[in-house]
Amino acid sequence: MSESDPKSGSDGTVTIEVPAQAEYVSVLRAAAGVIASRLEFSLDDIDDLRIVIDEAASLLLSSGAQGVLHCEISNEGETIHLRLRGRLPDGQEPHGEGFAWSILRALAHEVSSGVENGEHVVAASRSRGPVLDSAF
Repeated sequence: MSESDPKSGSDGTVTIEVPAQAEYVSVLRAAAGVIASRLEFSLDDIDDLRIVIDEAASLLLSSGAQGVLHCEISNEGETIHLRLRGRLPDGQEPHGEGFAWSILRALAHEVSSGVENGEHVVAASRSRGPVLDSAF
């Protein structure tokens, strides 16, 4: 990110790789929190973003992610985009529904998942302010 104006447009992507183990998710949470803080997100929004990281990682880890989790964090204006990807055992898919997905949908403005180059990707975007879900 640019040091001159942390609130300017898309200034790059921070890429972090950690072992696919639950105890390393805190590194991803911390990085997302620092970036959101620099963009002057509220403390509530920063906490929500950290929970989004937790739940995305939980989806991959509970499905047997192996090796390394790759996390990309970028900003576009006042929106932070997260992409968390990991290699799952052959034929394994992350749980398509459940508590983690409910939390992701409640705390992120956009959520998606898919497979790219043999790795499963969970992507989410979070802007400032509340997430309004028309399903409620």
